[in-house]
Amino acid sequence: MFVREAMAKEVWSCHADEPLSAAARIMWEHDVGAVPVVDAAGKLAGIITDRDVCMAAYFTGGPLAAEPVRPHMSTQVFTTTPEDRVEAAEELMRSKQVRRLPVVDAARQVVGMVSLSDLARAAAERGRKLLDSSEVIATLAAIVQPRPRLVAAA
Repeated sequence: MFVREAMAKEVWSCHADEPLSAAARIMWEHDVGAVPVVDAAGKLAGIITDRDVCMAAYFTGGPLAAEPVRPHMSTQVFTTTPEDRVEAAEELMRSKQVRRLPVVDAARQVVGMVSLSDLARAAAERGRKLLDSSEVIATLAAIVQPRPRLVAAA
């Protein structure tokens, strides 16, 4: 199975200079947990998750409308392409412990998103042997492994 068969094709994005409230609105209105951040040319520049927004709200203490996306987004983004095999995307999710991968074309334009939820739905579809459910379970198990704790400098 290819990523293009499992990915969500409808993707909403934001820009790094937009306020966090814009990213949060997209997440709320479209029931997504991550929003790709694109540059002026529409190329992937980063990603912001619901957890990033929550942590920003907690640590800044200010309104989300006054805080830009840029300092809270991740610029290290792991991606896949529509032509990649789902097994390769799952392996990337496992090794990097991420729940979602932006799907990009050759020009780094975002053309979809593939999430652990997308993989689970594909594995559960009846009448089609799309994915081995044990692989999806293995991916989930790898993603939720505790990461080493960072110790704050005293």
